Amino acid sequence: MSAADSRSFRAALARKPAFAAWFGLGAALAVEAAGAAGCDLVLIDQQHGFGGQDVLLAGLMAARAGGTPAAVRVAWNEPALISRALDAGAQAIVCPMVNSVADAQALVDAAKYPPLGGRSWGPYRAGMMIDGDPLVEANTWSLTFAQIETGEALEEADAILAVEGIDGVVVGPNDLAISVRGDREIDAPDMVDNVQKIQAACARHGKLSWIFANTVAYGRARRDEGWDILTVSTEQRLLSQAFADTRAALFAD
Repeated sequence: MSAADSRSFRAALARKPAFAAWFGLGAALAVEAAGAAGCDLVLIDQQHGFGGQDVLLAGLMAARAGGTPAAVRVAWNEPALISRALDAGAQAIVCPMVNSVADAQALVDAAKYPPLGGRSWGPYRAGMMIDGDPLVEANTWSLTFAQIETGEALEEADAILAVEGIDGVVVGPNDLAISVRGDREIDAPDMVDNVQKIQAACARHGKLSWIFANTVAYGRARRDEGWDILTVSTEQRLLSQAFADTRAALFAD
């Protein structure tokens, strides 16, 4: 395995379950620090996170410096956003609000080169990261995740996962609960059942399962169920909690 391959998203998944740190504040140094902390993967969030293309590129370069493969959550299922993230060196795309087979096919069309998709040529930084011809290797080197976060997507999960070129799904349990229940009770029995159904669909189709957890307890429960990739909170929330915990400990007496 080459140095490039050893730092690939797929190589990281050989150590499943993998832990993916989630970044939205636009601080490249924090992304690099995640690698030093032993995180398996990082995700740079451009849907709810801050910063444009310069912040994205800095984050991807920091991930590379830290030896950590990086995914990018794009702001929307938009070809220009997807191709720019991939050309900048994102090793995986997470696309929000994929609710139907048509949405999944549009995602594949933007993220994969022909004949599987319709991605246009111009890999820029990604071309320096892929061993061999990027046109030949990129469709398997980079991964495409559809985000399942609505009641409609839940009903269509099997069909979405059957789309060729969809490598896996990311479950957003907060948005899913809001859509299905009108609240954020992700630990409610029906919601636990819903996410387990999605994981089972991933297993049936041989696709990757990734879930966002608000807490370590929720993440451990999903780990024990066999999810492939786990995220617990965001760097903003973890940082805020660390400050709160430190202050409380300092003045505890």
